[in-house]
Amino acid sequence: MKAKSKIMKAIKYTFVIIVILLITGFLGFLLRLQMAEFFYNLNASPKNLVNLAVLSVEMNDEERIERYVPKALELDEFISISVSSRIYLSSLTLESFSKDSELAYRTYYRLMIEFMMIPFYNEDYDEFQRRFRYLFPQMAKGEVDSYVLRLIEWSDFFMYSEKFSNKEYNVIVESLNCLISEPFEVLEDNIPEAYQRAYTNMILSYLYFSIGDENKSEVYEKIQWDLLREIVQLENE
Repeated sequence: MKAKSKIMKAIKYTFVIIVILLITGFLGFLLRLQMAEFFYNLNASPKNLVNLAVLSVEMNDEERIERYVPKALELDEFISISVSSRIYLSSLTLESFSKDSELAYRTYYRLMIEFMMIPFYNEDYDEFQRRFRYLFPQMAKGEVDSYVLRLIEWSDFFMYSEKFSNKEYNVIVESLNCLISEPFEVLEDNIPEAYQRAYTNMILSYLYFSIGDENKSEVYEKIQWDLLREIVQLENE
């Protein structure tokens, strides 16, 4: 009987320990953003900042997005930290088909988009325009290799967001058009701007496709590919 009693006690203690671990794990999951902020306040390392910024977007915490995402985006080592520590947004589509570096870049672009769009959601369109005109050109710079990654994040953003009103679409279209309003010729010394314009036309094409205006979508898509062909031709000369 004593042996049986010991076994029952052992089972009881084991059960209690399992329950405590499950509760602790569940609370840790719920409070992971607060814990990440606590560790960042203890040690404001770049890695802790990237983790906190990503979790802020993951949890859709506007206050923390405003506070930490801009700082994370300024880090030169954001991509290398994201890759080495595997800090990515879990909401990324086709995650299992992407390389670590691609997930890192896509996480970076999505953080930029989410920070950019906060005032838009709050109908503060003046602040949205300010952020957009500062951040969007940064997204547009870069090589063709990462071009498709930026397209994925913008297309996913529009695909999975709630449908915008005509007024909201007009605000975004107006913001994009301001970046390509002047006549432009692709030259050796303005290739970064040429990439930016191609990228801008790509997003406009996707926007018009999203709202059902396929004619305008095709116009902007053609401008995009014409610019890219000119860039490639110039770079190969």
